[in-house]
Amino acid sequence: MFGWPAVGASLAAFAIGILTGRVWSATTGAVLAAPFCLFVSGYPGISYWGLVALVANAGSVLALRGRRTVVAIVALTPFVAIAIRLAFAVLSQ
Repeated sequence: MFGWPAVGASLAAFAIGILTGRVWSATTGAVLAAPFCLFVSGYPGISYWGLVALVANAGSVLALRGRRTVVAIVALTPFVAIAIRLAFAVLSQ
């Protein structure tokens, strides 16, 4: 899965994982988000933020595994910010 469906599915999986405390769901979200993060790391203006989001997604899974829900939510900030920025760029064309 790639593109916007993967972004939506990964955000949904992260939300389910955080709300229910299920690590496997958040892991699914991180795996689904990985190709998107790697792809956008080649965009000018985003460059290394894609890699930061990739690492932060893994950190979110580890934080959820340690039952640190707030840290898991904060770790998702780079991924959500990139998704919002690109969605705005696409919709404003």
